[in-house]
Amino acid sequence: MHVSPFSIESIFLSDYIDLLKASGWQLTHIVDCPLPTQRFLPNMVSRMHKNRTLGVVRSSLIVGIKK
Repeated sequence: MHVSPFSIESIFLSDYIDLLKASGWQLTHIVDCPLPTQRFLPNMVSRMHKNRTLGVVRSSLIVGIKK
């Protein structure tokens, strides 16, 4: 599994991809789905400022077939 040096507690898209592949799935598409109406909570913004990170408002859709 992918481990980021930035945050050991984070779950990344690559973590889900690794789990799916290990479970016998073949990925066919990864689609980023924007969520323009979703808002960040004030404490999330403060944490991002403190950690100097960017916030992304989207969901990712992973499409695959079972091998």
